[in-house]
Amino acid sequence: MFLDKIKFAALLAAVMLLVGSHAAGAAGCKRLDKSEPWNQPAPTAVHRDSAALSNFLWNSGSDRPGNFNMLPSYAVFVARQADSSYSITSTLGNLNNKKADFRDLWKPYNFDKQIIVLGTDPEYNYEYFGASVDMAGATVRATRAEYFAVDNTDQSGNAGHFASRGIGIAYVHMLILDCETRTGVINHALSLRVARPRCNEAWWPATKIENHPQCVTGGNPEGARFVADLTQAQIDKWAAGLYAKGGAPLETFGRAVAAALKAYGFYITDNGGSTAGFDMQAIETLSPTNALKYVALEHPTYIRDLLDGLLTPTSLHAVAEQGRRLTN
Repeated sequence: MFLDKIKFAALLAAVMLLVGSHAAGAAGCKRLDKSEPWNQPAPTAVHRDSAALSNFLWNSGSDRPGNFNMLPSYAVFVARQADSSYSITSTLGNLNNKKADFRDLWKPYNFDKQIIVLGTDPEYNYEYFGASVDMAGATVRATRAEYFAVDNTDQSGNAGHFASRGIGIAYVHMLILDCETRTGVINHALSLRVARPRCNEAWWPATKIENHPQCVTGGNPEGARFVADLTQAQIDKWAAGLYAKGGAPLETFGRAVAAALKAYGFYITDNGGSTAGFDMQAIETLSPTNALKYVALEHPTYIRDLLDGLLTPTSLHAVAEQGRRLTN
């Protein structure tokens, strides 16, 4: 019965798309710059302190040991689906008192009120933090609003953007996007927010030290990279459970996440408050033809708890540092 509902939802979504429903403004895939470290398979060298780093991550990186959630948090849209030009008012960034491509019904879906609009030139994105949308006044008010080349190489030797999140790298990097949830292919490392990151230190490719109020002396540094050591048999057994719950859309997404964690790993990119979570596009902004959208809207915990049963205390290792540390 559940699988029949998924099929019906996908069919209904296709009809909606044909009649011109673009309210969600769903995003495709960003071109991946293979020169960036997060778009390359993880180096095989293991960090000399891997055991301690992995142990802290498992036991203290979230609200309880091993609780790594999926966080469909970033509202992602595409500029080519904009139907108007909104006025931007912001305290920080380069868009204050300017106009930007936007569309009615676009809005943030997370606590930090973040919005990404993929530019018509794929090198450029709009990035909003603390955003509120006034449709009647065709205005976006934000703490920070910027339009910038996300792949520009800075002095740290990577596509950093100092103003973006804790690690100082543009939101779109390492973010799981709509097309990746549909195709089941994620060719980059993932972004993990953790509780209690390390104070006064960040590792390459981070471009800044965040020093969030919840940082601790012995935590894991933002910028640290980890890999999940998973066998195909482990993935297959876990993925079978996903199929039993949410059918092919959930299994396809789960396998993509597991494969990325195994091949590319993940970076600690930000403070996550009390829990640890991997960043992905907000469910509400997935494309209408994406069957995962309807599984997730009906059963949000299927996405949040996706990784339950896959990772273990011994399945993670830290990758050897690949660049200079930042310290205070």
